Amino acid sequence: MANRRHSLPLAGRIVLLGLVGSLVLAAPSAALAGKPTGSASSATVTASPNPVSVGGTLTISGSGYRPTTQLQVEVVTSLSDGYIYAASDASGKFSLQTSISVAGSAQINVWQVGGRRATKMASTSVLVQ
Repeated sequence: MANRRHSLPLAGRIVLLGLVGSLVLAAPSAALAGKPTGSASSATVTASPNPVSVGGTLTISGSGYRPTTQLQVEVVTSLSDGYIYAASDASGKFSLQTSISVAGSAQINVWQVGGRRATKMASTSVLVQ
């Protein structure tokens, strides 16, 4: 019986080698593609006016986010929390308007979405009276 070094036929070895090579080449690209250019240390969020009247118009804006990416703006009050979906522009900035119908302090958190994960990037608070 001849000594067999490979159990796969030559065509199978070539396909397998091509798949492994593709994975090795794709791994660094995928890692770089998912890496945000905006970081929690450079991202900012502001709310104005502060204080704001109950039911009044509140402008929430920020900068330092990854360009053209989905953001979740979380507004947390003593009674509930909710999300407003936004997107950063080509410069990594966003701005939106909303109102809060509960008096007291409200916490505003901005989450940058990437794939299946969201990263908290910035926070601020606003007084609603």
